[in-house]
Amino acid sequence: MNAKVDITSLPFLRLEKEQTWFEAIPGERLTIRVHSSETGGKFSIMESIAGRGAATPTHTHVEDEVFHILEGEVIFSLHGEISVLAKGDAIYIPGGAPHAWRNNAGTPARMLAFFQPGGVEQMFTEIAGLELPGIIELASKYGTVLVGPPIEA
Repeated sequence: MNAKVDITSLPFLRLEKEQTWFEAIPGERLTIRVHSSETGGKFSIMESIAGRGAATPTHTHVEDEVFHILEGEVIFSLHGEISVLAKGDAIYIPGGAPHAWRNNAGTPARMLAFFQPGGVEQMFTEIAGLELPGIIELASKYGTVLVGPPIEA
């Protein structure tokens, strides 16, 4: 008894041709691979492509986060400790830990970011085009606090 399952009806299925990409911060394009609404809030997954110079300010948030580098090279700061991650590398960032990243390499970096629990991914869809005061206010609604500047170039 082999029942066929229509995988296109599964709520977590994401086909590449259906992905929507957007720019949240200058130089970084994002797509939500798995939205927390599809996992009962348990987790979310985002993919980003960061051009040279793209960077986040140092920040904290309540979610645990794992970055997995798919292509390129990215500098990470976690609790002020600097690491350079390249293709295949991953970094775990516990909730509440101050962290930031920057792409200083000559090529774009492609990363997956896993958040647990999910929910913060919605912030990124709302942040595009905001100036710093608006970003700070919006981020605080999602439990994200900017605590310092980006990693220096």
